[in-house]
Amino acid sequence: QLSAKLYGIAEVLLLLMTALGWRVLRPRLSSTELRFTALAVSMAFSLVVLQAFAIHTGTPEPMMSFTLFFYTLQVACYLVIIFAMNFNLQLLSLYLQESPLSP
Repeated sequence: QLSAKLYGIAEVLLLLMTALGWRVLRPRLSSTELRFTALAVSMAFSLVVLQAFAIHTGTPEPMMSFTLFFYTLQVACYLVIIFAMNFNLQLLSLYLQESPLSP
């Protein structure tokens, strides 16, 4: 279960970096984008570690709250991914329309 949660964090990180346009539209991300990404990944990782310790101790109540916080953070990251991807797709469309090779 721990490896599945870590895989989910890595998946969100990859999707977030791609949605923000890293290496697709620009070579570097802004400091605000890097801070948000680092904050989201570190919070998710710490929640996964706390959840693993709660499972190890056998208390179900903290485990459920860590799971709820983890999925809430994951949903928030997915919303940021959707908005960033939409913005970057519109930006790409604008670049393609204004390029000299477009009909």
